[in-house]
Amino acid sequence: MDDLGYKEGENISYDIKESVIDFANYKKILDQFVADKVDMIFTFPTEPTIEAKKAVTGTDIPVVFAFAAVDAGSIPVVTSELVIEIHTRAAETLGVEIPKSLMLQATNVLH
Repeated sequence: MDDLGYKEGENISYDIKESVIDFANYKKILDQFVADKVDMIFTFPTEPTIEAKKAVTGTDIPVVFAFAAVDAGSIPVVTSELVIEIHTRAAETLGVEIPKSLMLQATNVLH
C-alpha cells in the first residue's frame, strides 16, 4: 500500500477484528462496521462472508472475501448467492469460491 501512496494513520486505516465461529459476534462486528460506514469489509472464510453480505444489504459497502466453500457443511454457499454477477455493480461481494471437494483434497495433502 505504501507504493500506492497510502500511509496507515494518515490516509488509510485498518480496523481488524477476529472471531472464532460465533455468529452473534460476527453480527456485532459487522453491524459496527456498517454503522461506521467503512469503505470495504474483507472476510475470511465462508461463514463470516455470508453474514457480511446480510449486514451490508441496502448499503454501498462492498464485501471482498478470501475464499468461500461452495458447500460449507450445513451452509450451501451456492444458495446464499455470494456472487450474483461479477460484471455489475449489483455484485456487492467478490471473492473466490472453492468447491468443498477441493478443500478436502487440499486438507488431506497437508496432513
